[in-house]
Amino acid sequence: MQYLHAALTETIRLHPAVPVESRYCFSDDTLPDGYSVRKGDLVSFQPYVMGRMKFLWGEDAEQFRPERWLDENGNFM
Repeated sequence: MQYLHAALTETIRLHPAVPVESRYCFSDDTLPDGYSVRKGDLVSFQPYVMGRMKFLWGEDAEQFRPERWLDENGNFM
C-alpha cells in the first residue's frame, strides 16, 4: 500500500485535476516566500506548473518516479 500511495501522489503531482486553483485568504498571513497576504485577498496558483518545477523536485521533475515519496525503508513520507 505504501508504493500505491506514492504512485497515486506522483500521478497527482504530474497530472493535477485542475491546472489553476484559487483560494481566498481568511486571515492575514505570510506565504513561504515572504510575500504578505491580507484577509480577503485572492491567491491563485498553478498545480500543473508547480509539479514540474525543478528547483522543488530536482532535475527529474518531469519524470514519473513514485520513489521520491518513499523513505529509505519504503514508507510513505
